[in-house]
Amino acid sequence: MALIDELSKDLPEGVEWEERDLKIIALAEATLADVARLEALIERDGEVVAGSTGQLRLNAAFTEVRGQRLAAARMLASLKIPVESAPTFKGGRRVG
Repeated sequence: MALIDELSKDLPEGVEWEERDLKIIALAEATLADVARLEALIERDGEVVAGSTGQLRLNAAFTEVRGQRLAAARMLASLKIPVESAPTFKGGRRVG
């Protein structure tokens, strides 16, 4: 299922994504596709690879995957998902 479909489940009925949000979702989806390709490289080459002088070192794809995941998370956190009449709490009690 496409990321847009998955995220749209959280939208209140009758609410649509703004153009800015659609662009962010598309970019996040592309970033997550990059993560999947990097994970395939790690699967193929292993977690530890030989360095330039033959020493064992962590596969550089690990660092890239971590950065790409963080970037995707930040993109998705920036989405403006409207909340239907969210209750306000003050001092542990519901207000309104």
